[in-house]
Amino acid sequence: MSIRLRPLLRLLLIAFGAIFIAFCLVATVYVFCEGPQSALDQAEDGWFQAKDRLDRFRNSSRTARWWRCLGEDVPDLAELASSEAPDLEVRFSWTGGFGEGDLHVTVKGTGEATARIERHGADEPEIHRTLISRDDLLHLLSAIQSTGFLCLRSEKRIGYRVIDLGRFEVAVQAPGFSRVVFVDGTHTVPDGDAFEEVLYSLDRQFGVNLCLGPFGTSTVRAD
Repeated sequence: MSIRLRPLLRLLLIAFGAIFIAFCLVATVYVFCEGPQSALDQAEDGWFQAKDRLDRFRNSSRTARWWRCLGEDVPDLAELASSEAPDLEVRFSWTGGFGEGDLHVTVKGTGEATARIERHGADEPEIHRTLISRDDLLHLLSAIQSTGFLCLRSEKRIGYRVIDLGRFEVAVQAPGFSRVVFVDGTHTVPDGDAFEEVLYSLDRQFGVNLCLGPFGTSTVRAD
């Protein structure tokens, strides 16, 4: 090693040592002020929050969504909606969960939309029809397009299942294309944020509460 580099290396070691000692002193004071258990709990919370942020970036960031759709042959929904393509259709359903009943929603490329609510104990289903404005239709299709929703694949939950969740399903059909994405007690999707954004865009169109449940869920281990 050059003689000139030795003083620089010594300075770097001293600097790192000082930083390490300062960190230990701050950690000691923090634990003393907060108490060992409280400090441990907050450290665990910080770890889980950091892990959650990392998972969200890995699955829900713009980069992740762009990468997920790279090479996928998906249609341009906004362009299809601009031409009012009658073959374009978005269907949403929630069935079999712990709630008021089952729900089925259909939105066509022309803006025609129907919500069918089958409440438990009711003799007849409720049918709600509306004509979604062009702007609202484009908002819905933009949520599907921009989130990379069309490139999602449902996957098995590993090591657990969710009780009373029911089955959430979104299906998109366009000329030469069909995709069904669903979440239920034994299946999930890597980008849950995308799924929620699409569901919210559907829910705001009818002027009636489409949130029929679930009222509660529980998670159990599964082999």
